[in-house]
Amino acid sequence: MLPLTRCTPSQVGLSAVIPTCRRPHLLPEALEPLFSDTAVEEIVVVDDGSGDTTAEVCEQLAATAPKLRLIQQPNQGPAEARRKGARAASGRIVLMLDDDVVAGPGLGSMHLEHHKRDPHGLVLVGYMPPDLPVRRKAADFPVHLYARDYEAVCRRYEADPDEVLLNLWGGHFSVRRDLLLAADSVPAVAAHEDQILGWNLRALGCHGRFDPGLPSRHRYERTPARYFQDHERRGRALALLPDPPTDGVLVIPAVGPGAIRALERRLAGAPTAMSLLRAAMFGLGVVRAWRAQLGLARVVRSSIGYRAYRSTLADLDHPTSSGPVSPST
Repeated sequence: MLPLTRCTPSQVGLSAVIPTCRRPHLLPEALEPLFSDTAVEEIVVVDDGSGDTTAEVCEQLAATAPKLRLIQQPNQGPAEARRKGARAASGRIVLMLDDDVVAGPGLGSMHLEHHKRDPHGLVLVGYMPPDLPVRRKAADFPVHLYARDYEAVCRRYEADPDEVLLNLWGGHFSVRRDLLLAADSVPAVAAHEDQILGWNLRALGCHGRFDPGLPSRHRYERTPARYFQDHERRGRALALLPDPPTDGVLVIPAVGPGAIRALERRLAGAPTAMSLLRAAMFGLGVVRAWRAQLGLARVVRSSIGYRAYRSTLADLDHPTSSGPVSPST
């Protein structure tokens, strides 16, 4: 039940939309490859209330790249920034990129060719592995955990294309603009707006495809404190999610696998034990026991997410389930 007009190959044009918030230092590297990509007719950067030098950086870049447009809004979150950018875009195809994703050469052209061959409801997801540090340090575990989670999702995509929309990872994808706007009624549920967008696109009759040959690099940056804050936020957001599709599961690392779930739940209510585990986690990094460090970091993050999830349910007097949730990887 695809709505609105269907694009024919001769009608297709592509706009890149990049929501950003407080990361002006990443924008030049993220935007530069798109300037030289002739398939990218315009670049719409949406500044989500950064309150820093983001506007100045974009103005400097636009002086030599006239296809760059800047839109500013008060801080309303990534879902609203994505919507505003898509509304402002003029291309029939929208290439959505996070502000820390660096496009490979000719990325827009490759996305456009896919949509010319498959113009009826394609949601095309590209590959965006994170840059790993050359010299690993004790505090680098967030990017290594992120890389493992990301590769696990990519394997799911390759095994079953339906997983693309059931568990959309939205840092690098393209879709028809009219379908994106029809589907993007995403509430302000922090941390899970990508998944909800995927479910909505699927309900419209879209189909997902993951192509690892669509290259980009993810400049993922998280301090350990910010990383654990993210998972606390994800746990809270999980309690606010609508039910997933009946044939889908939500893949998020917020609740741990069965063998250690009881331990994680105990730790969630034991702040002293959690502090000791965090110290032990960094100690393992200092002695370069990387595998043990990552295992312990998974337990800590899952316990933090579970505690936030349960406390939010209690605050809302909500049922104890928000739909099927898969074990974290």
